Amino acid sequence: MSAPIQPVIPYHDLFKHMLNGVAYCRMVFDTKDNPVDFVYLYVNPAFEKITGLKQAAIINRRVTDAIPGIKTENPELFDTYGRVVLTGEPAEFEIYVKPLKRWLAVSAYRPKRGHFVAIFENITGRKLTEQALAASDAQARLLLALSNDGIMVHGMTPDGQPEPFIEVNESACQMLGYSRSELLKMSPADIDAPKNPDEIPVIDRLMSDGSVVFERFHIAKNGTRIPVEISSRIADVNGNKMVISIVRDIAERKKERMLLERLVAERTQELNDINLKLTQEIEQRALAQRALEASESHFRSLYEKLPVGYQSLDAEARFLEVNPAWLKTMGYAKEEVIGRWFGDFLAGDQASDFREKFKRFKERGEVETEFVLVRKNGSHALVSVTGRIDYDTLGAVRKTHCLIIDITERRRIEQEIYRLASFPLVNPNPIMRVSPQGELLFANNASRPLMEHWHARIGGLLPEELRAEITEAYSSGLVRNLEVTVGEQTYDIKLYPNFELGALNLYGIDISRRKKIARELEISEANYRMLFNNASDAMILWKSIGNNTWQIIEANRVACERYGYSRDEMLALTGQQLNAPGSYSSLSPAIEQMRRTGYATYELKHITKKGVVIPVEVYGHQFELNGDIVILAVVRDISERKRLEAEKEKYQDRLEAMVEERTRSLTEEIASRHRAEAELQRLYEHEKSLSYALKKQMDERVFFTRALVHELKTPLTPLLGSSEMLVNLAREEPLISLSRNVQSGAVKLRKRIDQLLDLAKGEVGLLKLKFAPVDLGNLLKELVSFISPSAVKKGLAIRLDLPPSLPPIEGDRDYLYRVILNLLDNALKFTSSGGQVTIKAFVSGDAIEVWVSDTGIGIPKEKQERLFVPYSRVASDDTEFAGLGLGLSLCKNIIELHGGRIWIESQKDKGTTVRFTLPVIHPKQEKGETRS
Repeated sequence: MSAPIQPVIPYHDLFKHMLNGVAYCRMVFDTKDNPVDFVYLYVNPAFEKITGLKQAAIINRRVTDAIPGIKTENPELFDTYGRVVLTGEPAEFEIYVKPLKRWLAVSAYRPKRGHFVAIFENITGRKLTEQALAASDAQARLLLALSNDGIMVHGMTPDGQPEPFIEVNESACQMLGYSRSELLKMSPADIDAPKNPDEIPVIDRLMSDGSVVFERFHIAKNGTRIPVEISSRIADVNGNKMVISIVRDIAERKKERMLLERLVAERTQELNDINLKLTQEIEQRALAQRALEASESHFRSLYEKLPVGYQSLDAEARFLEVNPAWLKTMGYAKEEVIGRWFGDFLAGDQASDFREKFKRFKERGEVETEFVLVRKNGSHALVSVTGRIDYDTLGAVRKTHCLIIDITERRRIEQEIYRLASFPLVNPNPIMRVSPQGELLFANNASRPLMEHWHARIGGLLPEELRAEITEAYSSGLVRNLEVTVGEQTYDIKLYPNFELGALNLYGIDISRRKKIARELEISEANYRMLFNNASDAMILWKSIGNNTWQIIEANRVACERYGYSRDEMLALTGQQLNAPGSYSSLSPAIEQMRRTGYATYELKHITKKGVVIPVEVYGHQFELNGDIVILAVVRDISERKRLEAEKEKYQDRLEAMVEERTRSLTEEIASRHRAEAELQRLYEHEKSLSYALKKQMDERVFFTRALVHELKTPLTPLLGSSEMLVNLAREEPLISLSRNVQSGAVKLRKRIDQLLDLAKGEVGLLKLKFAPVDLGNLLKELVSFISPSAVKKGLAIRLDLPPSLPPIEGDRDYLYRVILNLLDNALKFTSSGGQVTIKAFVSGDAIEVWVSDTGIGIPKEKQERLFVPYSRVASDDTEFAGLGLGLSLCKNIIELHGGRIWIESQKDKGTTVRFTLPVIHPKQEKGETRS
């Protein structure tokens, strides 16, 4: 094996002693200049430690020979190095090298044509930590996604108004028919059905009590009203009020309740009011149910099982809890740590520095620092400490949550890197050298953003606050760690004193992506832990441990409060211990259903730590988590519902007795009604026979009337023609008078026959009217003009009183003409010479009212009632004006067919007024429409 080729790159001695791995390589290209392989020319000792590859085994060898399978497993590595060599542009990337089973952070640049230098950092530990945090976040997200009930989260304005949803789970989307993106643009007001105005606002109870359980209707996307039971609680998240609601579809429960109420109502209407009142009272009680709010219980940290140390201190910095990783790192047993002061484990004189930092930690609520701890074997461990404060509701410190990572080896490597680095200008990370007084002595190209941020130049002074850190680092001899944000980039700055050079080396690493991932994981974890812990219902995660036994592996705050256990006590319980005797054995059908479908709803009886039995309704979902069969159970206390159901069942028994008693009385009443119905049937048959006889008589009367009209009209037709010819041919008296008398008698006889026929048609519904628009004003003027000669001849005055215009009506003009002419003819007939006949028309509401008044003899009151009855004058009148009494009866039929009414006002010897109305507005008629 030939000796290693010394790299033709500057600062060779620096690379030899760096703690980061360095490899100097020559790129191998094919005939088309495609990168196909590379040859190791030089690697430093740190490369061997990081990769596990020995220098002697790889120098002057192709990487495909030195690391079998790498080109197949990591082809992107060749593309990236080839791009650096071809373009001269440096590259930074993170990669999982599958053959080496390591995560590496790589910086590569081209020192000369055809060659490249790669600087490696082993980041496997950090990657495992990120993956563990991501897995924890996924578990919390899975708990939310797999809940059978809808879970919806929204904010609150300062005046208590709901804001749009910020989180909904898949069950809520399926229940309402909206997509998740659609719901996140909506607020509770968009899905709530209109509320009863008398209902006590739910928001008032929520704001006053902190939690509430109530029923309401939600409107789905397709318009369906969904009855739901909502359990809401207010949670404080980063200073903002959030409402977390668990929404349960209770349509089936509602159907059962409505069915019971309908059965009771069908049995007796008399008891319906009592049953309705009870139902309303029960619903009001159910709406008044409150979820109890109790003090927070101890919650085990999500990071307890992570491969990094975790510790929790009280307000006096005494240990409350440490996880196995912490104990493994430090070498202590748990009982040797709990209750002791954290400063007891610090090396040297760090105790006073810790007291100051812990004071600031409690004030600010978070910390990121480093300490040197003393292991049990006496060795020192440099650890990074990242933590947050858990405050109680009054703002007092409850405890701390801190991650402890042993960075001893990493710091040693970093110190070696920074001590030996000689600032190559092409290094992609900022590297500077400064004097103890803060004068900038050297800076590479990657330092330019920091120099611009600090307004610094070579030979100039750095900012005052940075000079203070430099002075402190140099005087103490300890490495100082800073974070500097420049725009969107965050740099991890380390100050290393170099007493040999009388200066300090400043090394910067861009940690923006790492910080962003950490923040996102922290926010996501906090959100899902908040949802789990602040749910209104108890939530328990069970794991099957064989032999039909289920063990609790997670429980939220409500579960601990309900059953009276601490969290650690809850996690020690099995299904048999939490269930009352006989309850657990009834679980088998539900377990089988979840095995087949994944979901089940069932009822159990749980028992608290104090022995109190609580009936519960459980919505369970079975799935696989980390290779184990688990069940997520949302457990709702239904004690009040069971009490109400028992009360309702008791009342139902009483109702059954009352119904039975009422049934007996109804049976007797029904028998009595049957007898009455039999009597009614007999009377109906009798009435039916009478109706048949009357109809037969009416048919005979119509037949007789038609026959009579036919027999009368047959000889009348030649009589009318002959009388007209006699009038035209007569030239002297008395022939002229006689012929006119004959003609007048024939015309009157034809009129009486037509009236008789129309009356008969009206009585049997055969009178047909043809409707069309009618100008009533013109019709009245035409009639007055026609009747005036007769009035003048008799010595009567005719007066027409009309407004400037009348709205048109719809009617049969010929029949209306006959009605008004008949009324005018009667007025002239019964008014003596010197009298007056008045025709008046005006609009009254939605009709036109017409008056025909005279100053004639009047009509006695006892005869007015029968004026519109046909033939009423035949037997009763013996005056010179006696007749058949058909005119007014026919007028009444015609006016009523027009939708109007007619009546008479009269006093004996003071005249008579006949009044009738005709509607102005009628439904639109087709041309030629007829009515009967």
